[in-house]
Amino acid sequence: MPVTALAADPVVCRCLGVTESRVRDAVTHFGCESVREVMAVNEAGAGCTVCHCRIKQLIADAQRQRTMAAFTGGGCGL
Repeated sequence: MPVTALAADPVVCRCLGVTESRVRDAVTHFGCESVREVMAVNEAGAGCTVCHCRIKQLIADAQRQRTMAAFTGGGCGL
C-alpha cells in the first residue's frame, strides 16, 4: 500500500487493521454511538482496546457535525 494512502486514511485499530474511514462509516451509516456498537459493525476495538479513546473521539466528532448541520440547516432564521 502506498504511503500516501496510509496518511490519507490512518489506521485506528492496529490489532484488526480498521481505518479511520471505516470507523466514521460505522458512526455515519450505521448510527453507532458507542465503542461497543462500532465494534459490532467492523470489529474496531475488539483487540487490545488501546484505540477505544480514538474511537470515542471519532464518535463525538460525528455527533458534533450532526448537531452543527442540524443547527445551520434547521431554518431558525439566522
